[in-house]
Amino acid sequence: MVKIIKAILLLGIVVYLFYGFDFSKINLDVISLKSLIASFFILFLAQVILSIRFMYIIDSKFVPSLETIVVSNALNMILPARLGEVAKALYLKKFYQYDYNIAIAAVFIERFFDVIMLFFIILYWGYFYTGNEYIKNASLWLFIFILATFLLFNSKKILLLIEKIPFAIAKEIYLSISLMLKKTHILLFWSIVLWLAYLLSYFTFFESLNLKQIVELFIVSSVAMMIPLAPAGLGTFEGVVVFYLSKYGISKEDALLLASTYHFLLFLVDMVMFFIFLAVKKISFEELKAIK
Repeated sequence: MVKIIKAILLLGIVVYLFYGFDFSKINLDVISLKSLIASFFILFLAQVILSIRFMYIIDSKFVPSLETIVVSNALNMILPARLGEVAKALYLKKFYQYDYNIAIAAVFIERFFDVIMLFFIILYWGYFYTGNEYIKNASLWLFIFILATFLLFNSKKILLLIEKIPFAIAKEIYLSISLMLKKTHILLFWSIVLWLAYLLSYFTFFESLNLKQIVELFIVSSVAMMIPLAPAGLGTFEGVVVFYLSKYGISKEDALLLASTYHFLLFLVDMVMFFIFLAVKKISFEELKAIK
């Protein structure tokens, strides 16, 4: 049933994107070679920053962290439901003897700090561009969310409760998350640097938009990328970007060209890094698929 709903939603997005689409109206001049090259290198740098953050999360050296991020991101581009996240645990276990609980906890920590950063950007947008009291009040809920998470993973009562659960891995994951949260200052720093890099890639690529429009587009497209209808947010990202850009007078043809090109850049960066990894590591894709 879930697959049917996903298929219907994706079909609806495709119909929206191509209904009334006129290929003869595509204007290649909306994308400059300069913005393509700059965005590619910024996105490449973002993956390095992501690897540095992951390095601190799992207390590893840079190379194991980079390898894990490269494999995970590449698989997320081609596998449904962000299954590349599962690959992190499998890869670290296979090649670097990390326990599964550490890798699972690391994924939680990554998402936790990403949610915090997205909330901060939404709050920035709300305070400076909308004046909406509901959005302003969200700062209180963000504080409560962060505080509750820290209390949850630093509570002896919760730990005693988890110890009664007949699954040792639950306690191990809990303890791993607790230890990782003790590095909040350094993880928050690299999360800020990472998300600023992503924002910078939007500035260099969507050159015709102003700051307010860039921030709005970044927020809605980031949310779209999280919706697991297809690998790497394919379809949902394009649909949201086209819908948003159309509000500002950009034609559907130009908007879809911009959206699909930026999405291709994301794919290209991940694939370039992935094939470099395969060559340096001297490992085949079939060997990676066989990891259990």
